[in-house]
Amino acid sequence: MPMNKPMDMPMMHAMMPDLDARMMALEAKSGGDFDIEFMSAMTDHHAMALMMAAPVLIHGHHADLYTLAENIVISQGQEIKQMDQWLDAWYGVKRAV
Repeated sequence: MPMNKPMDMPMMHAMMPDLDARMMALEAKSGGDFDIEFMSAMTDHHAMALMMAAPVLIHGHHADLYTLAENIVISQGQEIKQMDQWLDAWYGVKRAV
């Protein structure tokens, strides 16, 4: 069954109940307000990925899965740091961590 739009993912909505509201807020913004909303939403999304990947590093069985989780933690952690730096440098926004 084809999806109408990229975010039509029931599992994602169950994990992030405010996703629809975040997407609507994002679509309603432009310019700097869009950038701030996008980076804020994306850092929250990445933080969830870190929380989901961390237990794999402790309890995971397969080496390939461990490597994937490790890469998620490293890369998305770096991306969170980068977006936090941009939010501060470009807009004076300091996210609560």
